Amino acid sequence: MQISEGENLNEFLDFESDGTNTTISVYADGDSNVTQTIVLNNVDLGSNDVTIINDMLTGTTNGGSLFVGESNLVDTLVIQAIADETD
Repeated sequence: MQISEGENLNEFLDFESDGTNTTISVYADGDSNVTQTIVLNNVDLGSNDVTIINDMLTGTTNGGSLFVGESNLVDTLVIQAIADETD
């Protein structure tokens, strides 16, 4: 995925849960074409994309489990939570 300034991860990742498993659909170009599907068996992250992404970036449940950057060596990383989704 190539994410540019002004775009957010919610445009590239979609989380769906059936109560037991979580399916992550990856939209590498940020459009409507799924380029990869990841199924986490026996892991229920829920289905609220914004909450899951924010928690993986900054939260206490999964904080730091999602790294966003060009390499594993980063001098400064600015993380900004995105507004909650509305249906």
